[in-house]
Formats: sequence, structure tokens, C-alpha cells
Amino acid sequence: MARSRRLSGISWWSPWDTVEDHTVRFRSSPAFDRWRALAGPHFGGPPQVSHVGEVPLD
Repeated sequence: MARSRRLSGISWWSPWDTVEDHTVRFRSSPAFDRWRALAGPHFGGPPQVSHVGEVPLD
């Protein structure tokens, strides 16, 4: 289970293990530039990003 304080609209799950994997490693890679070139024109504005984590079910 994942919990987010703010999730609305379209969302997808990404395979990063840490927030840094997304915010530093991916965003500074050539893969981000390619993704942005392909997906960016379809956004009405900058995408909202939420980082979620697993919560125990007890």
C-alpha cells in the first residue's frame, strides 16, 4: 500500500528505489531529456510529482 497526501488526476508508478533516484539521477540523465521531449508537448503545464512510500498494514 502507498500513501500520498496529494494525488489527483493521472498518476503512474515509477521503479525508483529512492527519491534521489528520481530527482537527481533520472532528471540529470539523457533519458530524462528524451522522455521530456516525447511527453512534454502533451502536458498542459509542468506535471505535479508526488513521491509516495509504503506504509505498514498493522
